[in-house]
Amino acid sequence: MKIGTLVASDTTVINLTWLPQYIYMVLTTVATAFKVTVFGDGVISDLDGDGLDTFGQQRLVGQETNAYTIALANGIVLNRNVEISITNAVASTVDVYGIVREDGDVYVQTLRQQVMAFSGADFTDFSCLGFPSAADTDIFTITFEDGTVSTFNRLELTAMMQFTQNIVTGRFDIDNLDGEISKVNFIPSAAQTVYMQRFVPVGDVPGGILQAR
Repeated sequence: MKIGTLVASDTTVINLTWLPQYIYMVLTTVATAFKVTVFGDGVISDLDGDGLDTFGQQRLVGQETNAYTIALANGIVLNRNVEISITNAVASTVDVYGIVREDGDVYVQTLRQQVMAFSGADFTDFSCLGFPSAADTDIFTITFEDGTVSTFNRLELTAMMQFTQNIVTGRFDIDNLDGEISKVNFIPSAAQTVYMQRFVPVGDVPGGILQAR
């Protein structure tokens, strides 16, 4: 259902008493900010344009032109005061839809964190990691659930994405929706923002995502 309309070239706040399972928008230019707060629980989503490109096209086998579908929960979460803030980069109004397919009890939290050059950071308990600024010299060491440890470069991240979705060009993500990965150690050659998606129970929302090495 339609839940609001974004003002042209400005920030719009949409207030609801329930949390949709998905937010759906068609944007000819990606929004520059997207934030969802569930009062009493915390921030469910805090993304910029790169983050929306990462999670707004995740696991799609096809895509409506310029469409973004952002998961917020595993179903509708009722009786929650919700604030959705979106900064529209399109010079016209944009309709926003909340899609619901079932009842939910788990949030799909999407956050971002800067990692400093050569610092090294470990990521665990995630369903997807996005590295839109990944460089050829960055190092991704992945530990799989069976104990296998393998080092990947950014090209190989794109190769792995082909197993789970159709939209892969220019994408450097690590899909872990099936839980096959226990840890990723990331050593960037330059400071950059990493985007993380994880599942958290309703009523028990943690804060930051970064684990220092």
